[in-house]
This record gives sequence, structure tokens and C-alpha cells, in this order.
Amino acid sequence: MLRTLGITFVGFQAIDAFLTMWAVNHGFMELNPLLAPVAGTWVSPAAKVLPAVFAVWLLAKAADRWPRTRLVANAGLMMAVVFLGTVLVSNLCEL
Repeated sequence: MLRTLGITFVGFQAIDAFLTMWAVNHGFMELNPLLAPVAGTWVSPAAKVLPAVFAVWLLAKAADRWPRTRLVANAGLMMAVVFLGTVLVSNLCEL
């Protein structure tokens, strides 16, 4: 389950990054002040996807090392996936 949630989380981050890049290049504004300077460039996907991959990797390592943390890792990733899914649907509805 952790692997599936991790892949989904990283995939949603990639979709969000490319959707943001497309939207900014078509006249929309990025509201996140940390990502606004790079939102329309190819740095945006790297700035979103690489930290997501690292976070999932850390969670997987923690779950392997301390099996009791697997439930917490699964719950955290599930909440992140639901949140990002909601954000993506909201963003698509605004286009």
C-alpha cells in the first residue's frame, strides 16, 4: 500500500507541476510566492517532484526500519494524496 500511495503522490505532484507550468504560460498566475518565480519554467516540475520522491523514499525507509511507523506513513501519504487530488480537481475546474 505504501508503494502505491507513494507512486500516486509523486504522480499527482508531477501532474500539478506540469499543469501549473501550462497555466502560467497561458496567462494564469501562480499564487504560491515560493514557486511563482519558477512556475512557468522547467524548474517547476523539478521543484515539486524531487522533494516528493525524497519524502516517499524517506517514508519507505522508515517503514522498513521501524515497522510500527508503516501505519503512520500510509495514513500520511493517504491524506497527502487526497489533498493533492482535491487541489488538482479544483485547479482543473478553474481552467
